[in-house]
Amino acid sequence: MTHSQLASVHKVAFALLAPSGGGPGSAFADGGGVRPAGAEQTYRQETFPTYRLRAETVAAMSRAVAYRRRGVDGTDQKIIDHVREYGFVTNRTLQRLFDVQVYTARDMLDDLRARQILEKIGDARGGTGVRYGPGPASPR
Repeated sequence: MTHSQLASVHKVAFALLAPSGGGPGSAFADGGGVRPAGAEQTYRQETFPTYRLRAETVAAMSRAVAYRRRGVDGTDQKIIDHVREYGFVTNRTLQRLFDVQVYTARDMLDDLRARQILEKIGDARGGTGVRYGPGPASPR
């Protein structure tokens, strides 16, 4: 991709993802190609909306945007293999396996739970006692 093509893609993406709505007649008056994804994310006491491109917008941008659903990758496979071998995984285990902080490990577990690859085992509500085992969508 040439520099000018890349610059035009950035302009289009910025225009589509700009959080501020325009007045009547602007591209954002009817929602444009962007829809709020729901939950807002908070960084440093500031709240920013989360956006996702609509399917028709992604299709219109064609090959300029690489946008796909996340599948099982190497990290996920390592976690799945660990669960197969030991029967469960914990937050601490992920911290040690991947050398990540507690919050990153939590996000990894949340993502795997959302995709039903892992599910919580037992009644523990938090802390070191929470274990995760294979979920309904876990590869066998």
